[in-house]
Amino acid sequence: MKQLIIGALVSAVAIFVWGFLFWALLSSPNDLASQEDELALQQSLAEHLPRSGMYYVPSMDEQSDTYAERHRSGPIATIFVRLEGAEPMSPVSLLVGLLHEAIFAFMVGLLLLMAMPALGSYRRRVLFVTVAGVAAAFWFELADPIWWYHPWGFHLANAFYSVVAWFIAGLILARFLRPTTEMRMRTSSPATTAA
Repeated sequence: MKQLIIGALVSAVAIFVWGFLFWALLSSPNDLASQEDELALQQSLAEHLPRSGMYYVPSMDEQSDTYAERHRSGPIATIFVRLEGAEPMSPVSLLVGLLHEAIFAFMVGLLLLMAMPALGSYRRRVLFVTVAGVAAAFWFELADPIWWYHPWGFHLANAFYSVVAWFIAGLILARFLRPTTEMRMRTSSPATTAA
């Protein structure tokens, strides 16, 4: 357990650094379209949206024929709004983000421990975590462009960021979490091979 906790903390710091490099230095705000009059848009959102939350336009609450017609003619929008605003890059957000990454790495470590008997080599452990990351990114990031018509570029960038984060976690966790002698003996025993 000690190795898992240390590995998760080291992974969290490494992923945090990767996040800074990706979002602050490498990534451009592609697919984040700019507006002519952003202040007017902010005021319009505050005026027309009753509370913070997620909105889909046209609303699915409308009669089905009206909804279908407006959906066909467009525009279509998914709006995530926080009407009360927030401090950009606040220390609290950064700390909560680091905690989120540590919990993520801890859970990935648990997954790795469960599969450990079949993952004798360092390379196999890293590959296992990376493939899990590819599957997770594929599932979560590529669904929104299909079902909600979100721009592909933004979600592909997010998917790339996520896969690299999983890969980093795999590189570190695979060093801290290794199969025990008992696990090695079990996997290499004739009975296990026959099974």
